[in-house]
Amino acid sequence: MLPLIRRCVVQTEPYVSKRSFFFSVIWNCSTKTEKCITEFRNEQTLQENKKLLKVALLGLPNVGKSTLVNQLTHRTLCPTSSKVHTTMHKAEAVYTEGDTQIIFIDTPGLITSKEFKDYKLAETFKQDPENSINEADLVGIIQDVTNVYTRHKFNDIILKTLENKREDAQLLLILNKVDRLKKKLALLDVTRILTNKENYPKFDDIFMVSALTGSGVDDLRNYLLDSAKPKNWKYEENTYINQPIETIIEETVRAKLMDTLPQEIPYKIKI
Repeated sequence: MLPLIRRCVVQTEPYVSKRSFFFSVIWNCSTKTEKCITEFRNEQTLQENKKLLKVALLGLPNVGKSTLVNQLTHRTLCPTSSKVHTTMHKAEAVYTEGDTQIIFIDTPGLITSKEFKDYKLAETFKQDPENSINEADLVGIIQDVTNVYTRHKFNDIILKTLENKREDAQLLLILNKVDRLKKKLALLDVTRILTNKENYPKFDDIFMVSALTGSGVDDLRNYLLDSAKPKNWKYEENTYINQPIETIIEETVRAKLMDTLPQEIPYKIKI
């Protein structure tokens, strides 16, 4: 009888030990699974609450596109100078506030086919504006109100480029450089003419800003934040531009040389 009892005890102890280990593993796995599910749900909820807006800013050369992007993002991300064609390829500047991310697509100034051939410009001058307007949720046409020759009309290249705009994309008219306009009443005339011609596009809203001083930029930024739609962000929160730091440095140096050196010299320099 004693050997039988001893055998039962020896067999039972390992069984209890094994069963305890099995339930311990199951409990740990269950706890980790619940934690993973909770983290996944939190991440999913966070993603669902995020909003995104892609904004393409278009206009003729030297109307202040890059300067406006810098003001809207509160950062000097895009190189600027007093000469035309400072921006030679598109760049995506990122502004994140709260649950909303805005991607500003800065593009080279719109040019005609004749200008493209005469000045032997890069292919980016033709391709980047077209690609940008295709992917943008909102398109902003920037008009220089200080240019008395062009402020009352849209160049044909602008109207042609707008033909590629998505039907669901909003369209804004942004009158820039209002700080340099002595007679402010001229803004009313410009607005009336640009919004009443039959062959001109219909705008969802109009803004009068100064990209240099920042006047009116806050109102524009708030409008863009309100226009964002629920969508996952394209960039991490601490990302400000999609360009490598080396490119930013080179473009900044080149922009400074364009302000310093005369005529065509800075266009021929390779950084």
